[in-house]
Amino acid sequence: IELMLLATNATTLLPVAIACVAGAYITRVTAGMTPAFNIPTLQVFDLHAAAPWGLVLMVPLGIVMGLASSLFIKALDKTEDAFEAIPGGYIVQHMIGMLLLGVLIYAVQQLAGHYYVAGVGYATIEQVLEGVLANPWFLPILFALKLLATCLTLGSGASGGVFSPSLFMGAALGAMFGHVSMALFGDIGVPITAFALAGMAAAISGTTGALLTAIAMTYEMTRDYNAILLVLIAATTSWTTRKMVVGESIYTIKLLRRGHVVPEGLQIAMDHARRAGDVMREGVPDTRTYQVVNDAGTVKVVNPTDQTTIAHIVVERRAGLVDVLKAMEHVDAAIALVTDHPARQDINDIIGWISAEEIARASRRTARLMDSELNHKGK
Repeated sequence: IELMLLATNATTLLPVAIACVAGAYITRVTAGMTPAFNIPTLQVFDLHAAAPWGLVLMVPLGIVMGLASSLFIKALDKTEDAFEAIPGGYIVQHMIGMLLLGVLIYAVQQLAGHYYVAGVGYATIEQVLEGVLANPWFLPILFALKLLATCLTLGSGASGGVFSPSLFMGAALGAMFGHVSMALFGDIGVPITAFALAGMAAAISGTTGALLTAIAMTYEMTRDYNAILLVLIAATTSWTTRKMVVGESIYTIKLLRRGHVVPEGLQIAMDHARRAGDVMREGVPDTRTYQVVNDAGTVKVVNPTDQTTIAHIVVERRAGLVDVLKAMEHVDAAIALVTDHPARQDINDIIGWISAEEIARASRRTARLMDSELNHKGK
């Protein structure tokens, strides 16, 4: 919902909800109720009995993960540009990328004794969460290796996602941050596993921009509520940090570079909230371009110069602006007459009209409002 649906309402949420419920139910029936990550250390962890330092430390952890997410986004973007500059087309670019990836995986196996960065990496995440991989010097190396492997894979044109790599890198950096915190402050009552889990959510939040999804998904993958407060703070801080450093998520940065408009927040909702009465020009059109006449009891819009008929629609004052634009596009209408009684064809009922000029004026007001909001946030 956060990534794909620019505006949410009953029409858009219903199919998503049905699909989610059906998928979750079928998975639980066929695969059981076992969580993706079963973490015993979290099940005995009591946040209320822990020192408040655990919550405080989630802020710097979120900042670290936000910076790491920014690095991931920029690195992948630059890697894609580098591969696209290689002559020979997609096949040659992909062959080079996979060759480098194969060398990397083989080198990791030879030097570390395991293919840690191959595949989605869930086995490595399990080892981090279970405390098997607990070397604070090796964990940042795992992060860097996974970052490089992911950039080589996706940058060279391979099919894949960023969720699993983000979980991997978040677990590695989160666990490392936990070890460093305990070395500096001693036992604060929060297990390393909780730091790793918060790092996973923070990485998803910062990289993809799906803050609520990161928080909910972390709970669903562990079925454990004990660390949810830590996850909330780390994920929110990471998202905020990444927005300040990069601005765009890993999904939107390429779209913006190609000239696509990617609205977010209330930007898309503003047009849906407007009604025809909010943007119309009051009165009956009588200009050099449009003139309303009553032709045998039927309202018509004509060109005053040559009396040619101009396509129009009649809408109610409370009609949504988006619906009005859709209706105008459907019949290729140049103007929409606004009335409180659209069923009646009476020129005296017309209270205003909407043409390209009114739509442009409404868009300018939106731009000014959004610009003032951004300037306010910048201060």
